Amino acid sequence: MNEQKSKNKIKLNFIWQLGIEITNMMLPLITSPILSRRLGAESIGLYSYVYSISYYFVIVAVLGMFQYGTREIALVRDNRDRLNQKFSELFFAQVFIGVIVLGAFLFYSIFLSRYPSLFLIELISLVGSSLLLINWLFAGLEEFKLIAIKTMIIRIIGVILIVLLVQTSADLPMYFLIMAAEPLMGALVYIYLARGKVKLVPVDFKASFAHLRGMVLLFVPVLTTYLYSSMDKVMLGKLSTMTELGFYENATKALIAKNLATALSTVLVPRMSNLIGKNNNRKFDELMQKSLDAVLLLTVAFGFGTAAISSVFSVVFWGESFASCGSLILIMSLTIPAYGLTYVINNQFLVPLKKETIYIWATALGVIFNFIFNYIMIPQYAAIGASIATLITQYLVLVIECIAIRKELSIVSCLKRNWIYVLFGFIMIILIKRLDVFINYSILGLLIEVVAGILIFGCLSICYWLISGEKQYLNIFLGAFKKKNM
Repeated sequence: MNEQKSKNKIKLNFIWQLGIEITNMMLPLITSPILSRRLGAESIGLYSYVYSISYYFVIVAVLGMFQYGTREIALVRDNRDRLNQKFSELFFAQVFIGVIVLGAFLFYSIFLSRYPSLFLIELISLVGSSLLLINWLFAGLEEFKLIAIKTMIIRIIGVILIVLLVQTSADLPMYFLIMAAEPLMGALVYIYLARGKVKLVPVDFKASFAHLRGMVLLFVPVLTTYLYSSMDKVMLGKLSTMTELGFYENATKALIAKNLATALSTVLVPRMSNLIGKNNNRKFDELMQKSLDAVLLLTVAFGFGTAAISSVFSVVFWGESFASCGSLILIMSLTIPAYGLTYVINNQFLVPLKKETIYIWATALGVIFNFIFNYIMIPQYAAIGASIATLITQYLVLVIECIAIRKELSIVSCLKRNWIYVLFGFIMIILIKRLDVFINYSILGLLIEVVAGILIFGCLSICYWLISGEKQYLNIFLGAFKKKNM
């Protein structure tokens, strides 16, 4: 009975977290056609440049708190006194570090930055994204419904304000202000919702800072992960033009499939940590294998599907002037399966088992590789060069981690079970790309390619399940089909 409740809660949490991730990606897709036409590529590139640099300060201020805090709260959530104590220790440490980083950001914004007024607006975002943010509490308690509802409402309000108030490139500061206010409002809502769940209690100064070592261990890989995910944007701004960066920024908004892996993994992290705390290794291993299989299937299906429709998508959403985004989306979409597997390994295996050192070394090497590839490719190939650098780096990091954990977790066995879906993905890309020649670049043409992609990948997968006797996904599909016909 308890096991069934546990499975149901995981499913519900996944749905809520998936709702968050889809909201985070779909709403920018709604606003990006409007912003592309109202602001233009150069202004979009400028926002991307300022935000990418500002977020480095956010990461330093957070210091790996989401991963660390989620794990620590999950371990003590069944004991109210220990929960209050742990929360208070973590929150005090977070505020202390946040104030220091806030001062450093002010100094950089005023004396060192190229765009001081825009960076000072981002100060609002820094407070909401780090100093006051306690989303790790709700993640550790597995309260994903509250997180999802809060996120969706605030993001929708932000979209409405953008549509109403951002009309031309002269409104770029207003766009900065709206985007910076969202995380602050979200943080204040979290604090309000936390009142009945925890309370601040007196803590020993040393007890709070005893957490710093664990936070730093998780901070380093978070920082390095962001370094090689944002380094291309910063280096594009330095080595190329803001217009090229604008194309690149828009292309990254199309990578919705990355959030499927993030959603599933975020939901399962507290559950995995809880299983480790209870020494339930068998259940941990079983859940890990299912998670790897599901993430690989989903990221291949949606990632390769995004690559297939990239040319039509970029023109329909952003206009003819953004047609070059199609090639960028095609390249970057191929990174999504590697991203998904790496994310699962990091957050569901290495972090719960406290093997962060592997995580750190792999991501640090990724930063070095990405810097070298970007430095070589961006001056000559601009945004295309940055996309290729990202593609190479993502797979190198995955290979490094697979080698490091090969004795404890075999990713090769996962690939053997699921390689056929990669083949189906490439077949889908080839067939859909042939359609580009025959259809109009319109909303109808895009819908035709989306439906064709679903039919191609879906039919190939179903035929494979029937022939091979694969029951896991076939049962899910048949169950959904039966419900629709009831």
